[in-house]
Amino acid sequence: MECLRNSRGQGLIESLLCLPLVILAVSFIFLLCYRAVVFYYADFQLHEALICVDEKSSAHCENELKKSLKKILLARADCEAVVRRQDHTVRGFLKIHFPLLEYFGSPLMIEKQLTFPLKTESSWKLF
Repeated sequence: MECLRNSRGQGLIESLLCLPLVILAVSFIFLLCYRAVVFYYADFQLHEALICVDEKSSAHCENELKKSLKKILLARADCEAVVRRQDHTVRGFLKIHFPLLEYFGSPLMIEKQLTFPLKTESSWKLF
């Protein structure tokens, strides 16, 4: 009977000791998922900005890209975007700084290039 009285509260103490590790693991998983979502969203928006340059100016498409990225980035995150057209080629560069994640690695960088005219289904040759 005394053995049961001595072990009362042991579960509470063990859970209090494990709680910081659980919070750290959940936070790390959340940050990794957030970075993955930002990467795929930024990649899609950069592609859309490169297509936009076919109809509008580079500066307009670059501003639209930055505006769309601000919707998903946290308050302290900073992004640099460059969209330039040269003849039939459009190049885009995107660099996103995450203040919380800079300790774990470099900023997120995406670079893309498109050549106009874009191929449509009718322009593909079927073999």
